[in-house]
This record gives sequence, structure tokens and C-alpha cells, in this order.
Amino acid sequence: MALSSACTSMDHARKHQPDPQDRLAAMLELDQNAYAHGRMCREIWYDNNRVMDCEAIQREIDRLYVEYPQAERVLLANAVMHFEHGRPEAAQWLLDELLARPGSFPQAGILRSQLALREGNLSLARRVLEEQIVLAPGQPLLHEAVASVHYLTGDYTKADQALRRADLLGAPQWRTNYHRGLLLEGQKETVQACDVYRKSLNQNPGYRQPMARLVGLSHQPDCARALRAVRQSDRPMS
Repeated sequence: MALSSACTSMDHARKHQPDPQDRLAAMLELDQNAYAHGRMCREIWYDNNRVMDCEAIQREIDRLYVEYPQAERVLLANAVMHFEHGRPEAAQWLLDELLARPGSFPQAGILRSQLALREGNLSLARRVLEEQIVLAPGQPLLHEAVASVHYLTGDYTKADQALRRADLLGAPQWRTNYHRGLLLEGQKETVQACDVYRKSLNQNPGYRQPMARLVGLSHQPDCARALRAVRQSDRPMS
């Protein structure tokens, strides 16, 4: 009964929103609403009196790709959905399809590099990102991503150079400072790393990663002082 209702809802939506971009936007909004309320992907739920589930949303986006295979936004959204719902093979196939087309696709390149890193393929991750940087050199996230790959390969000089380019392109300094702290840790510059983590937290107090690093390094006196300074700055004024 629930499956029948979901199909009926989708058929109704297609008739009233024939434009593929409108249909995609509607499906993405439903998916975001589901996760915002903590629903599991296969859980049946209700939206404006319609019976829905995340699998039905995925099927609809798959259908959009079949109907409009040249629609790049549909292709990317489909890949992201498969990635987020734990289907990396499907996501990889779609991303490779998109990246083989003319033009720059920074988000697709970053996601494809993440999949390559999961497989331990550092050279592929770096190559995908470097290809996108050639096509879209003004995207700071690409430079941050390639810095992460250089960090994992132990090439701290290239990683730092990539972070500097990201800074020049307007990347948030609280994020690049965190990455810079990891580079300093990798080079055994623990005191400097903790100072950079402190700066990152001062710039964005809600950023958890540098706080976790400071806590992990708090056995070092300088890092313990940096951690106390951050915690004191978070206390409300009396």
C-alpha cells in the first residue's frame, strides 16, 4: 500500500512539474527534509500527506538521469545521492561519466578524489584534482583538496603551497589553518601546530576538528596552554 502511494505521488509530481530542473529541486528538497529530521533512508515517512521514502527519491533521480542523460546537474545530483546513501560504485560510474565530458566540474572532481582516496589510490585522487584545477583554477576547494592529497603522500611543501593558493582565492582561514596545523604536526612542529589550531578556533569557535587535535596534544605544555586559552575565550562574560 505504501509503495503504491509513493508511486502515485511521484506520478502526480511529474505531471505538475514536468521541467527536469524543477523535479530535481523538489526531490533534493525532500531528501534534505528527510535527513534533517533524522529519518533512515529506507524508512517510510509522510510529506504533505504523501507517503515517501528515500529509495523512492533515489529512483526518481535515477529516472531523471535516464530521461535527461545530458543534464549535468541531474547527473551530479544522482552521483552525490548514491555517494551519501552508501553506493560508491554507482557514484563512481556517474562521476566518471560526468568528468569525461568537456568543461570543468569541481564538485564532481572533489567527490571522485574522495572515492579514490577510500580505495587508497592517491595518484588517481591527485590526477583528478589537478585536471580540474587546470580547468577551474579559481576554485579554492580544489586547492584545499589537492593539499590534502599532498599531505597524505608526505609532500608537505606542495601541500603548503596549495593551501596558500586556497587562501589567496578566498578559502575560509579557519579551515586552511586547521589543514596547516596538520602539516605542522606531520613535520613534528607540535608547538606551532597547536598555535595554528588555536587560531582556527578563534576564527570559528564551532569547528570541532582543531579542538579535537588540541585535546589530543594537551599532554604538551604549550598545547595545554593553547587549549586553556580557547576554553577561556568561550566562557560567557559575567
